[in-house]
Amino acid sequence: MVLSDDQKSAHIQFVLEPIHYMKSKAVTQAALDYATTAVTIALGLIGIMALWLGVMKVAERRASSRLSLECSRRSQRDSSRIPPDHPGCAAMIMNIAAHMLD
Repeated sequence: MVLSDDQKSAHIQFVLEPIHYMKSKAVTQAALDYATTAVTIALGLIGIMALWLGVMKVAERRASSRLSLECSRRSQRDSSRIPPDHPGCAAMIMNIAAHMLD
């Protein structure tokens, strides 16, 4: 900073370092590498999720054929009179199946 003779103004000069594009190239490459890793992890998790959703669907079908009669019997004893094809019965069956797999 250089002050003028009257001490009322000053001259300021900023010196910036030269810009190198090597850093931005490295950052871009790192971002693409991490995006590739994220996609790989996501595909693996989708496979595992599809497997367990299939297992739960099979368990639901097997359990629903066995437990739908029990659900309808219990609903007749309750005062609420839940029909056998009610979604609440499916929720109870899935809860029982989840506990069996636990």
